[in-house]
Amino acid sequence: MSYDLYCFKPSSSTPSLEEAQAVIESEEVLGQPEVDSARETKRRIADALMQHNPRLQEFDFNYAQIAKTMNISEEEARAQWTHVELNPPEGDPAIQITVFGDHVFHKYPLLV
Repeated sequence: MSYDLYCFKPSSSTPSLEEAQAVIESEEVLGQPEVDSARETKRRIADALMQHNPRLQEFDFNYAQIAKTMNISEEEARAQWTHVELNPPEGDPAIQITVFGDHVFHKYPLLV
């Protein structure tokens, strides 16, 4: 079991449930073209998180294996998996931070 934390910049000073749901659902839409501003924002956030916690490591996607598994081209795999995934080294508390162009998703396992 785990719990998830989504961080996003709302369009107004009062975030709405609909806006939050749209952010969560945006993770399910793969293959949308990524704009340069989103790529830059994502990179700055990931770099800042790794600077804050140098133990975080960026996951290196094996696009060739993803393409083979999904029966798509490697270019399609690269277009679909554009997020940055940060993980601690083995043995550290298990967290996973996923940085998208418009939000950050943080997953914690629930330890019981």
